[in-house]
Amino acid sequence: MRFILIRHGETDHNVENRMSGWTEATLSARGASQARSLAKKLEHVAVHRLITSGMERAGATATIAFPHLSKSAETMVQLKEMNFGTMEGLTMDEIMDEHPEVFMHLQKMDGEYVFPEGESLVSFHKRIQSAALELLKLPDDESIAVVAHSGTIRCLLAGWIANDWRAHWKFRIDHCSVTIVEFYDGYPVLRLCNDIAHLYDPLATP
Repeated sequence: MRFILIRHGETDHNVENRMSGWTEATLSARGASQARSLAKKLEHVAVHRLITSGMERAGATATIAFPHLSKSAETMVQLKEMNFGTMEGLTMDEIMDEHPEVFMHLQKMDGEYVFPEGESLVSFHKRIQSAALELLKLPDDESIAVVAHSGTIRCLLAGWIANDWRAHWKFRIDHCSVTIVEFYDGYPVLRLCNDIAHLYDPLATP
Protein backbone atom coordinates (compact mmCIF):
# COMPACT_ATOMS: atom_id res chain seq x y z
CA MET A 1 0.00 0.00 0.00
CA ARG A 2 1.32 3.37 -1.00
CA PHE A 3 0.04 6.78 0.10
CA ILE A 4 0.95 9.87 -1.90
CA LEU A 5 0.19 12.73 0.49
CA ILE A 6 -0.25 16.14 -1.11
CA ARG A 7 -0.90 19.52 0.47
CA HIS A 8 -3.21 21.83 -1.46
CA GLY A 9 -1.83 24.81 -3.37
CA GLU A 10 -1.40 28.26 -1.89
CA THR A 11 -4.65 30.11 -1.10
CA ASP A 12 -5.54 33.76 -0.71
CA HIS A 13 -5.84 33.14 3.04
CA ASN A 14 -2.32 31.71 3.13
CA VAL A 15 -1.02 34.87 1.48
CA GLU A 16 -2.83 36.97 4.10
CA ASN A 17 -1.62 34.71 6.94
CA ARG A 18 -5.18 33.89 8.01
CA MET A 19 -6.27 30.92 10.08
CA SER A 20 -8.37 28.88 7.66
CA GLY A 21 -8.68 25.40 9.08
CA TRP A 22 -12.38 24.78 8.43
CA THR A 23 -12.88 28.04 6.55
CA GLU A 24 -13.14 27.69 2.80
CA ALA A 25 -10.39 29.46 0.86
CA THR A 26 -9.72 29.81 -2.87
CA LEU A 27 -6.48 28.90 -4.58
CA SER A 28 -4.40 31.95 -5.41
CA ALA A 29 -2.96 32.36 -8.92
CA ARG A 30 0.30 30.98 -7.53
CA GLY A 31 -1.55 28.07 -5.93
CA ALA A 32 -3.15 27.11 -9.24
CA SER A 33 0.27 27.32 -10.91
CA GLN A 34 1.72 25.07 -8.21
CA ALA A 35 -1.02 22.52 -8.88
CA ARG A 36 -0.26 22.57 -12.62
CA SER A 37 3.42 21.94 -11.90
CA LEU A 38 2.38 19.08 -9.64
CA ALA A 39 0.26 17.62 -12.44
CA LYS A 40 3.30 17.50 -14.73
CA LYS A 41 5.33 15.78 -12.02
CA LEU A 42 2.70 13.11 -11.42
CA GLU A 43 1.37 12.57 -14.95
CA HIS A 44 3.17 9.22 -15.29
CA VAL A 45 2.74 8.10 -11.66
CA ALA A 46 0.31 5.23 -11.15
CA VAL A 47 -2.54 6.24 -8.85
CA HIS A 48 -5.49 3.92 -8.26
CA ARG A 49 -7.56 6.06 -5.93
CA LEU A 50 -7.89 9.81 -5.23
CA ILE A 51 -9.14 11.04 -1.86
CA THR A 52 -9.62 14.64 -0.73
CA SER A 53 -10.69 16.27 2.50
CA GLY A 54 -13.71 17.80 0.82
CA MET A 55 -12.43 21.34 1.37
CA GLU A 56 -12.52 23.62 -1.70
CA ARG A 57 -8.75 24.19 -1.79
CA ALA A 58 -8.02 20.47 -1.64
CA GLY A 59 -10.63 19.67 -4.28
CA ALA A 60 -9.38 22.37 -6.65
CA THR A 61 -5.81 21.14 -6.30
CA ALA A 62 -6.87 17.54 -6.91
CA THR A 63 -8.84 18.50 -10.01
CA ILE A 64 -5.82 20.23 -11.55
CA ALA A 65 -3.25 17.66 -10.46
CA PHE A 66 -5.29 14.55 -11.34
CA PRO A 67 -7.64 15.53 -14.21
CA HIS A 68 -8.20 11.88 -15.18
CA LEU A 69 -9.29 10.94 -11.64
CA SER A 70 -11.11 14.08 -10.52
CA LYS A 71 -14.60 12.78 -11.40
CA SER A 72 -14.06 9.63 -9.35
CA ALA A 73 -12.42 11.40 -6.39
CA GLU A 74 -13.60 10.27 -2.98
CA THR A 75 -14.21 12.58 -0.03
CA MET A 76 -13.11 11.84 3.52
CA VAL A 77 -14.19 14.78 5.66
CA GLN A 78 -12.29 13.42 8.66
CA LEU A 79 -9.14 14.60 6.86
CA LYS A 80 -10.07 18.28 7.15
CA GLU A 81 -7.56 20.69 8.65
CA MET A 82 -7.62 21.56 12.36
CA ASN A 83 -10.70 23.48 13.52
CA PHE A 84 -9.58 26.84 14.93
CA GLY A 85 -13.06 27.74 16.10
CA THR A 86 -13.69 31.46 16.61
CA MET A 87 -10.14 32.20 15.44
CA GLU A 88 -11.02 31.10 11.92
CA GLY A 89 -10.41 33.80 9.35
CA LEU A 90 -8.28 35.95 11.63
CA THR A 91 -4.67 36.88 10.97
CA MET A 92 -1.94 36.26 13.51
CA ASP A 93 -1.70 40.01 14.14
CA GLU A 94 -5.44 40.18 14.81
CA ILE A 95 -5.24 37.27 17.23
CA MET A 96 -2.27 38.86 19.01
CA ASP A 97 -4.10 42.19 19.36
CA GLU A 98 -7.65 40.99 20.03
CA HIS A 99 -7.13 37.61 21.72
CA PRO A 100 -3.80 37.74 23.60
CA GLU A 101 -4.65 34.68 25.71
CA VAL A 102 -5.14 32.58 22.57
CA PHE A 103 -1.96 33.99 21.05
CA MET A 104 -0.07 32.96 24.18
CA HIS A 105 -1.18 29.35 23.74
CA LEU A 106 -0.19 29.51 20.06
CA GLN A 107 3.27 30.74 21.02
CA LYS A 108 3.63 27.92 23.52
CA MET A 109 2.39 25.36 20.95
CA ASP A 110 0.14 24.01 23.70
CA GLY A 111 -1.22 20.76 22.30
CA GLU A 112 -3.89 20.46 24.99
CA TYR A 113 -5.33 23.92 24.36
CA VAL A 114 -8.83 23.84 22.85
CA PHE A 115 -9.59 26.75 20.55
CA PRO A 116 -12.91 28.43 21.47
CA GLU A 117 -15.61 26.45 19.63
CA GLY A 118 -12.82 24.51 17.90
CA GLU A 119 -10.47 21.67 18.83
CA SER A 120 -7.06 21.09 20.36
CA LEU A 121 -4.02 19.73 18.58
CA VAL A 122 -4.41 16.51 20.58
CA SER A 123 -8.06 16.05 19.58
CA PHE A 124 -7.12 16.91 15.98
CA HIS A 125 -4.56 14.10 16.05
CA LYS A 126 -7.13 11.67 17.43
CA ARG A 127 -9.50 12.57 14.59
CA ILE A 128 -6.82 12.07 11.94
CA GLN A 129 -5.61 8.81 13.47
CA SER A 130 -9.19 7.54 13.31
CA ALA A 131 -9.22 8.46 9.61
CA ALA A 132 -5.82 6.78 9.18
CA LEU A 133 -7.32 3.49 10.39
CA GLU A 134 -9.96 3.78 7.68
CA LEU A 135 -7.29 4.50 5.06
CA LEU A 136 -5.43 1.36 6.06
CA LYS A 137 -8.52 -0.73 5.32
CA LEU A 138 -8.15 0.03 1.61
CA PRO A 139 -6.71 -2.66 -0.71
CA ASP A 140 -3.05 -3.45 -0.03
CA ASP A 141 -2.08 -3.30 -3.69
CA GLU A 142 -3.32 0.26 -4.29
CA SER A 143 -1.44 3.51 -4.71
CA ILE A 144 -3.61 6.18 -3.09
CA ALA A 145 -3.29 9.94 -3.54
CA VAL A 146 -4.58 11.97 -0.59
CA VAL A 147 -4.96 15.72 -1.19
CA ALA A 148 -5.40 17.47 2.11
CA HIS A 149 -3.72 20.00 4.40
CA SER A 150 -0.40 20.60 6.11
CA GLY A 151 -1.80 19.84 9.55
CA THR A 152 -3.51 16.70 8.33
CA ILE A 153 -0.34 15.37 6.73
CA ARG A 154 1.69 16.20 9.82
CA CYS A 155 -0.79 14.25 11.91
CA LEU A 156 -0.54 11.24 9.63
CA LEU A 157 3.26 11.33 9.72
CA ALA A 158 3.39 11.87 13.47
CA GLY A 159 1.17 8.83 13.95
CA TRP A 160 2.61 6.52 11.31
CA ILE A 161 6.30 7.42 11.55
CA ALA A 162 6.88 8.88 15.02
CA ASN A 163 3.94 7.28 16.86
CA ASP A 164 3.68 10.47 18.91
CA TRP A 165 1.49 13.54 18.34
CA ARG A 166 4.30 15.69 19.80
CA ALA A 167 6.23 15.11 16.57
CA HIS A 168 3.66 17.24 14.73
CA TRP A 169 5.95 20.23 14.17
CA LYS A 170 8.97 18.11 13.18
CA PHE A 171 7.59 17.71 9.66
CA ARG A 172 7.61 20.60 7.18
CA ILE A 173 4.82 20.34 4.62
CA ASP A 174 4.79 23.02 1.89
CA HIS A 175 2.07 23.84 -0.64
CA CYS A 176 1.69 21.18 -3.35
CA SER A 177 4.49 19.14 -1.80
CA VAL A 178 4.62 15.37 -2.26
CA THR A 179 5.14 13.01 0.67
CA ILE A 180 5.07 9.24 0.24
CA VAL A 181 4.48 6.60 2.90
CA GLU A 182 4.56 2.94 1.93
CA PHE A 183 3.28 0.07 4.07
CA TYR A 184 4.90 -3.36 4.10
CA ASP A 185 2.89 -5.93 6.07
CA GLY A 186 1.44 -3.06 8.07
CA TYR A 187 4.82 -1.43 8.70
CA PRO A 188 5.05 2.21 7.54
CA VAL A 189 8.13 3.46 5.68
CA LEU A 190 8.65 7.13 4.85
CA ARG A 191 9.78 7.05 1.22
CA LEU A 192 9.69 10.78 0.46
CA CYS A 193 8.91 13.87 2.51
CA ASN A 194 7.90 17.38 1.40
CA ASP A 195 9.25 17.07 -2.14
CA ILE A 196 8.83 20.46 -3.87
CA ALA A 197 11.51 20.14 -6.56
CA HIS A 198 8.78 20.53 -9.19
CA LEU A 199 8.01 24.03 -7.90
CA TYR A 200 11.42 25.66 -8.30
CA ASP A 201 14.88 25.25 -9.76
CA PRO A 202 17.01 23.96 -6.87
CA LEU A 203 20.20 25.08 -8.62
CA ALA A 204 18.90 28.66 -8.68
CA THR A 205 18.05 28.65 -4.96
CA PRO A 206 20.78 30.01 -2.67
